[in-house]
Amino acid sequence: MAETLTNIADEVVRNYNSLKGIGIYGMAGVGKTTIAMHVHNDLLTESLFLGNVYWITVSQEFSIHKLQNDIAKTLDLDISNEDDEKKRAAKLSLAFRRKKKFVLIHNNLWNGIAVEKIGISPEMDGFKLIITSRSLEVCRSMKCQDNIKIEPLPEEDAWKLFIEKLGYGIKLPSETEKIAKKVAKRCSGLPLGIITMAGSMSGVTDVHEWRDAMEELKESSMGRDNMENEVLPILQYSFNRLRDPKLQRCFLYCSLYPEGQKIPRHRLIAKFISEELMDKRKSRQAEFDQGHAMLNKLENVCLLEGAENYQKEKVFFLKQWEMNKTAIEALFIGHIQNTKKEVLS
Repeated sequence: MAETLTNIADEVVRNYNSLKGIGIYGMAGVGKTTIAMHVHNDLLTESLFLGNVYWITVSQEFSIHKLQNDIAKTLDLDISNEDDEKKRAAKLSLAFRRKKKFVLIHNNLWNGIAVEKIGISPEMDGFKLIITSRSLEVCRSMKCQDNIKIEPLPEEDAWKLFIEKLGYGIKLPSETEKIAKKVAKRCSGLPLGIITMAGSMSGVTDVHEWRDAMEELKESSMGRDNMENEVLPILQYSFNRLRDPKLQRCFLYCSLYPEGQKIPRHRLIAKFISEELMDKRKSRQAEFDQGHAMLNKLENVCLLEGAENYQKEKVFFLKQWEMNKTAIEALFIGHIQNTKKEVLS
């Protein structure tokens, strides 16, 4: 992966005059977004672009109007008073031309779009477009000259990542390690699945728990031929291991936010409180303390991602489970069914 990161960033700079677009494609959970994010951070330090590197997450249900708004926001441009898409595109185009040299990264593109609708002309000098998508056809429709397929990790590299995320210095008993390797193998080389599964099993050395994890993965994977669907049972297992219904409710609530949206910690906790997702406490401070504990736990098991926004405040966003809405819907249905069983029993 490190080599891929270096190659993409170098290619954007080295072939500045000839290369307009790069497509990064591959199955869900394989690491496209992670790679693109590292490339974004690397290019931010390049003097060539003067910090004009923009990240846009494209939702599955995107519209040109929303995409224009998202791009305008990254450019600190207000187009809210203009409804006509062509006029909005013209304003975006003018803002881009003033930048002279810039990189626009579209993450998670599901369908091809005409770049003219977002203010970019193919004849425009100084721009680079990087997209991530599950589909090579989408990359081609966006006229990307260089399309890079991200493959699942080889078994040896997948195991190294699994052990790393399980905890540095951890030593599993030999029998437990054999089962752990089988569990890691069930992740099919998908970094997202590996990281989440390892996070769920962090600190577990008992062979019985590992066997139980393996059986749950087998059962939830029955009848699934598509490698992408390997991620669903991993998410399901990680969700079940939360044990605490309050934690599960908080995670499901987070999944209601739009893809890629970063939510400030204090705002998220306030929502947990107002929606009565947690236990009642005697004071507001005690309720916020409980909320902080919830978010820390979800981050520690790799179900939520923590970051800082431009104001240096802690924000959270859902990991790449939005890649498969079916996974989240399955969790909602399962949670509702389990709640009904508890009420009736």
